[in-house]
Amino acid sequence: MDPPPRHPVTKKQRTIKNVVVNAHRQPTLRQQPDKNVVKYPHAPTARCVPAIFNAAFDHLTFYQRTRVQKMECDGLLLLRAERLGSRELLKFLFDRLDPCNMVINVGKGRGIHVTPFTVKQVLGIPDSGEDLPLRTNNEACKALSDFKALVGLQDSEDAHTSYLLKIMEDDTKYNSRMIADDLAIRIFFIFASNKLLFPSTDNNIRAKDVYLTRDLSRLPGMNWCKAVVDELRDAARTWRFDRMKKVCPSISGCAIFLIVSTLFSHAYTHAVKKLSYFV
Repeated sequence: MDPPPRHPVTKKQRTIKNVVVNAHRQPTLRQQPDKNVVKYPHAPTARCVPAIFNAAFDHLTFYQRTRVQKMECDGLLLLRAERLGSRELLKFLFDRLDPCNMVINVGKGRGIHVTPFTVKQVLGIPDSGEDLPLRTNNEACKALSDFKALVGLQDSEDAHTSYLLKIMEDDTKYNSRMIADDLAIRIFFIFASNKLLFPSTDNNIRAKDVYLTRDLSRLPGMNWCKAVVDELRDAARTWRFDRMKKVCPSISGCAIFLIVSTLFSHAYTHAVKKLSYFV
């Protein structure tokens, strides 16, 4: 006796079968959405670029790095971060940074205090002395013009970081020794100001970056830590205003400090919890 003919399964029948099977299947952890994850429509643009700062550091000679260390800025020589990592984390931190008391509320009654002391512990820069001259004025514009002439630029040309990196790279590559030690160290601190500690939305070297480094002997006697905190306070206020009006706002200020200090705080809390098991 021949078996009954087999009727082909239609596409509709296969769909119904899959729906029934999936309805009785236990959901896995991957299929369950995490309600605590906050996703933003657009990640912010961060102006703090450690990679460009590291490129300037790589062209310093051993003698020049020793001089930077003696200027009480040895922490800058140890900061070797290539990038900021997650911009979502950076947005999370700026959303919770209160510009009034400078505390990052990370939840569960915990807060990370942004003070000159914490900046000193993370970045290792001077924390006492006179305030940094970070305002653009006629003297700063004059200093920028003089600096452009010093590095071979016309006064009408922009002093871009790529140009300064190129002349430092050529000097190292051909061992020409055309860049004096003072100029190389000055360019290093210009990059520290423009791309690390006090970045803004301007991609060119600013007048205040050049004016800050006009006298290298004065740099150790300036309160860099206080200036970083003040700059982050202004950045937090600007962020709270821009995030409501702009689709993709920019974040200024020393973003690398916020990220590193948060990681240090998390590591410290985790270490304390582990030690509590043995007490």
